Amino acid sequence: MRLPRTLSYLETWGFGLTGHVGWISTAPIIHAALGSRAILVWFFGTIISFLLNLQVQSLGRHWPDVAGGTPNYTTRLLKKFPSLGRYVALAYFFSWAAAPALYAIILTDLIKVNFQPLGISCPETFLKVLFTAIPFVLAFSGTRALALLHLFFVFPAILLLLVFCTQGVVWSAFSFTSLKCLSSGTHSLSFAEWAKWFFLASYSVYACETTSSFVADSRDPYKTLRFLKVAALKHE
Repeated sequence: MRLPRTLSYLETWGFGLTGHVGWISTAPIIHAALGSRAILVWFFGTIISFLLNLQVQSLGRHWPDVAGGTPNYTTRLLKKFPSLGRYVALAYFFSWAAAPALYAIILTDLIKVNFQPLGISCPETFLKVLFTAIPFVLAFSGTRALALLHLFFVFPAILLLLVFCTQGVVWSAFSFTSLKCLSSGTHSLSFAEWAKWFFLASYSVYACETTSSFVADSRDPYKTLRFLKVAALKHE
């Protein structure tokens, strides 16, 4: 039995940007803790994400009728070790199941921090429940509804993120202060500290190949897979 190919390649591309938007939730936390040393975490994370996207693209071309992306590709690669393959696939799925709750906590904290200077009380419990429930309500509304939501909301979010990153790069290129901070602050990060923060960043690092999950739903699977190369370039 095969899935009906109902999604256009543009709709599947919207799913491929979900992980990129997630970087804005973990990057500020890591930067607040490490300062300029955070570049060491993101430097290696960017390299890993770049290579992962290219590898998953290659696997998708080999199995264009397989839905689910990375966990199902991994299960097939580990067919001689079925128990290990199931463990890896379940770990991947559980990490995605935990994502809505994680982002709900982060968004609630961001709203609380911005409301405090205005003297406005924040209904934390209500917001956490609301932000956790919204993704699941949309998910059970159907793949197409979720695809359209991503298409119309994620693309503008990515464009704004690119504008923000461009402004930061230009400022860093012409600011002597940023170069001085970078050169003086990146040499004192221990491996244990780096591993701790890389573990926190790992969800953002490994969650940017989500386009591959919808290859079997796409009317043009190879155009869908082509976006993985675009997603890889966005990490650079």
